[in-house]
Amino acid sequence: LILNGGSDAIFIFKFGGAFTTGAGATVTLANGTKACNVFWISPGAIAMAANTTIVGTIISGPGAVSMAVGGVLDGRLLSTSGAIAISGANTTKTCIASAFAIPNNQSFNASKEANGTPVDKEVIVYPNPAADNIYIALRDFAGKAGSIEIYNNLGQKMTGRNYLSFPTIPAEFDVSGFTNGMYLISIKVENHRRFTKKFIVNKL
Repeated sequence: LILNGGSDAIFIFKFGGAFTTGAGATVTLANGTKACNVFWISPGAIAMAANTTIVGTIISGPGAVSMAVGGVLDGRLLSTSGAIAISGANTTKTCIASAFAIPNNQSFNASKEANGTPVDKEVIVYPNPAADNIYIALRDFAGKAGSIEIYNNLGQKMTGRNYLSFPTIPAEFDVSGFTNGMYLISIKVENHRRFTKKFIVNKL
């Protein structure tokens, strides 16, 4: 399988059951397509057979994820609750930790806040992918001032909200009017801490 869509293309493969690959299966990129814009989503177990070469973020919820000997992955293996097993496989992540540029020429790391604190411990975005509403839980920042802004992959601001005090419950944003694709959430806390998170809109 060759994914040939260009640098702005987003590929989402969503399955109704378990996802498996045959031995020696290969998924490659062409024409500038990026591994970080490819997603494989299954509600069941995911098993990649020996010598499988694949790209993208592979998500099982809540099944197990496995990659057999000789496998090559440019991306991530994720599960909401199942085990993840890699046996003699090689993984790389060419753009998972790359920075995102948003207006005013500021650049922020997608996986860590400036002081090195992992974002996932303090900011949770769900559901992801989303269809109608997205919820942003700011665990440690309730009561603090700040803002939340959402941008599309062209850097255009889609919506935003300023807070004199972040709520104790998750902030809710309506994304039902968004087209399918990847979006960036920029969260600013008290004018000096900023976080970024990605989410996908996928309306079947």
